[in-house]
Amino acid sequence: MGSAEVIHPFHPLRGQRCVFLKARCVSGVETLSLRDAHRGSFAIPRDWTECTRPEAQASATSLPLLIKAFAYNQSGGDR
Repeated sequence: MGSAEVIHPFHPLRGQRCVFLKARCVSGVETLSLRDAHRGSFAIPRDWTECTRPEAQASATSLPLLIKAFAYNQSGGDR
């Protein structure tokens, strides 16, 4: 298991790291189930945590390739 830090500015657990239990979609919103030692388990929108979607993350090795592809397209190399 992992953990997630609550970052929403008005959430009572802001700045605290909680144990990650599972991820799911509730009414179209990506939601994480977390567990706090004092409050038990609770659900929170993924956007209210420091977690990002895996497909939104770029690795250090893929960034140079993206830059090179962008430069190639800007120079008209695909014409």
